[in-house]
Amino acid sequence: MKYELITPSDSITFLADSDKTAFICTVILSNGQAGCNRINEDGTQKTIPTILMFKQDADNFAIKYLDMPTHEYISKNTKLIKDCFLSFAYGSIKDRKIYDEAIKLLSDNQTKLNEFKKAHEDKNRSSMTKWVQSAWDYGNNFILKEK
Repeated sequence: MKYELITPSDSITFLADSDKTAFICTVILSNGQAGCNRINEDGTQKTIPTILMFKQDADNFAIKYLDMPTHEYISKNTKLIKDCFLSFAYGSIKDRKIYDEAIKLLSDNQTKLNEFKKAHEDKNRSSMTKWVQSAWDYGNNFILKEK
C-alpha cells in the first residue's frame, strides 16, 4: 500500500504492507512529529494516527493500535519494517508511479540503483532535514531476526 509522510516541508511517499507497519515506521522516523496518510487506489486517504504519539499516553496508544507492545511488533515484523524504511522517497503520490518504475528497471544493478536514489533524493529534498536518508539509514541498519 502507498503512504505519504506528512512533514512541514517536503512531499514524501513510502510503501508498507499494512497500516501498522506504516504507523511504526513513521513514529520511529519522526519521533511522533510527522503525520501519515494511506493513499487508497481510488485516491481517498486514511489518516494513520502517528502524530498523536507525542502525547503523554503514547505507549498505551501504540499498544492499543498495534494489538501488542511496540517492541513485540518490531520483533515479529523486522523484514516488513526494513522494506518499508527502504521504500521512502521524496515526491508526491503522483510522482510515485514513475519512481517505482525507475526502481524496478534498475533493480538488477545495485550501483545504478543507489546512484539514482541518491540523485533523486538530492534533487527533490527542499529542507535541511533528510527524512528519506534517515529512513534508508534505519532500513539499512535494521537487524533482521532469523526465524
